[in-house]
Amino acid sequence: MGHPVGEAGEKMLRTVYAMGEEAVNVACAVAKLGGRAVFLGRHGAGADADAFGDRLLGTLRETGVDTVRLPGGNGVRGENGDRVESAANAKNAVNDGNAGIGGTDGAGETGGTGENREIGFEPGDILHFSSADLADAEAKLAHRSVIEAARRNGGFISFAPAVRLPSGPDSDARREAALEWLPLAHLVKIGRDELTFLTGMEEEQPALRSLFQGNVEHVLYTRGSRGAEWISKRFRAFLPGLPVDAADTTGAGDAFVGALLYQLQRSKLSELDGTVAATLLRFANTAAALSTTRMGAIPSLPALAEVNARL
Repeated sequence: MGHPVGEAGEKMLRTVYAMGEEAVNVACAVAKLGGRAVFLGRHGAGADADAFGDRLLGTLRETGVDTVRLPGGNGVRGENGDRVESAANAKNAVNDGNAGIGGTDGAGETGGTGENREIGFEPGDILHFSSADLADAEAKLAHRSVIEAARRNGGFISFAPAVRLPSGPDSDARREAALEWLPLAHLVKIGRDELTFLTGMEEEQPALRSLFQGNVEHVLYTRGSRGAEWISKRFRAFLPGLPVDAADTTGAGDAFVGALLYQLQRSKLSELDGTVAATLLRFANTAAALSTTRMGAIPSLPALAEVNARL
């Protein structure tokens, strides 16, 4: 009889990095499933200090996310050797353009005289990022340097265009930012409303096909309670939604991404097919569905035992 999905003791095949606002939730999702999650960023100090950053740092620690690389973070390590790293902007993370996370002990200049900790990507590592704040020039520079470092070292790049619908007066800028970054990814995770917003198409299948541009090889299409579909140039896999009594859907998409990346790092990317994809979708679907049964984003993220019990 096989082990439950993701049981401790499986060989870790690669590191997953995540950067962008939703990376905090994704990192916490991985940590709560038993993976090792590492937050890379900068904790504001002096003129940059803020209550949000302090609260966020505390939440990361409590959830088991390693903050050892966060200047001033006093690292907290996970319980096993699984390693998922999160490089997040989240209001006060900055990059100096060299695939490292810049830190200062003062007023928040980028890089400068402060600490810089370069990210050592290896072949097969997975980089996940979102476009929530990528209309900002400094954020663009940070993301481009990290994406290029991952690509140069044989990384697999995952992208979620977190456009925060309804988008409001800056909708054009957010759409353009998402479309600018999409071709750099190998895998794109997108929901129904995001798909219509980004492509301008009401018909689902033509809209999904239009996402296959640049480096894109896989599209993960989430439909909420209607389930999720994995569309690849080589296969398709669909999983219906898991019936639950939903209390709060906040963060369900991040739970889905975190759970999927947690499993993807344990899979051979070259051997992905419809059967393997369906297994990974089932795990991610289950984690996302369970997260909706409790209030909040991070507090609602399920543990590995909870997910396995529902599989």
